[in-house]
Amino acid sequence: MARINIAPRQRSPPVSVFVGTYGVFLKPIMADMGWDRGTASFALSAGTFFSAFAFPVFGRLMDRRTIRAVALPAIVAYGILLAAVGLSPHGLWVFVILMGPAGVASTIQSPLPYAKAIAAWFDHRRGLALGIAMAGVGLGASVPMAVKVSPTFTRLSAACRRDR
Repeated sequence: MARINIAPRQRSPPVSVFVGTYGVFLKPIMADMGWDRGTASFALSAGTFFSAFAFPVFGRLMDRRTIRAVALPAIVAYGILLAAVGLSPHGLWVFVILMGPAGVASTIQSPLPYAKAIAAWFDHRRGLALGIAMAGVGLGASVPMAVKVSPTFTRLSAACRRDR
C-alpha cells in the first residue's frame, strides 16, 4: 500500500469560525445592532439551527455527485451570504433570514466533505487519518479566541517589560 501524505489536506473549516466565534463577535454585533444578548444570540443561532437540517441533505448530495460538485457552489454561496449579512440593514428579521441560508451553506465547509474523502481514500489507519483531519476543527475554533485575547497578552507583556 502506498503512503499518502495528508498534511496538505488539513484545513480549519470555516464552519468553526461561524460557530466558534459567537463569543468574539457577540458584543460588537450587539453594539452595532443595538440588541441585547438574547436577541443577538437568537439571530446568530438561526444559522446553526438550519445547518443541522442541511447535513443529511449535503451528505446525500455528495453520495450522488462528487464532493467538489457540491462543495464549490456552496462555498461561493456562503461567501455571498456572509457579505449580504454584513451589508444588510440593521433589522433583526433581515439578519435572521440571511443567517439561516448562511448556516446552511456553511455546512459544506464542515468536516463532512473531508471525512467522506478520507473514508474513501484510506483503508489502513483510517481512524488516525480522520483524527488528524478532525484536529483542524479544534484548531479552527481556537484561532478566533487567540486573536481576541492576543491584545490582552500584548498589554500584559508590555507592562511586565516596563517593571524591569
